Amino acid sequence: MRPQPTCRKARFPDKPVIIAGDDDRHLELTHGENRGRVKAQEAAAAIGGHLLLPVFAPGEGSFPAGLVPVTPETYREHLRTGSVLTGAQLAALEQMKRHTDFNDLGTTSILGKQAIERQVRAFVARVVGKHAVRTEQPAQQFQRVNQVRMLPSRRRPGAQLR
Repeated sequence: MRPQPTCRKARFPDKPVIIAGDDDRHLELTHGENRGRVKAQEAAAAIGGHLLLPVFAPGEGSFPAGLVPVTPETYREHLRTGSVLTGAQLAALEQMKRHTDFNDLGTTSILGKQAIERQVRAFVARVVGKHAVRTEQPAQQFQRVNQVRMLPSRRRPGAQLR
């Protein structure tokens, strides 16, 4: 994943870059690592970019609080024996697998395609706003310095400098 964002940043160094990543929460439970999130964080950090992850409706991308948590150890044991996890735990993991990325947000979430637009627009506006503030401040300071230099002299005509 790293070469593409790096090339974009090199091509447009003064533009903010947004990485839209996967949030594989089910892998965190079953394998101990949320690879989608980790790789997206690495890509964003490598170029000084901003990470955007999808936000799903309550219960869509998370493990139900009322169930016994799944751990990588219990998941591996279940794969080996087929008898450690309950049907409800397996169903919850399957539900989580269907809610990991922006494609899932638009196609399987009750929030639908409109949620993608809302989330992306709000995030882009926030990133662009922060970027504008950072890039305008030096320009404004430069303008103020130039304005100070160009102010007419306040000396009275005929007065001498000391």
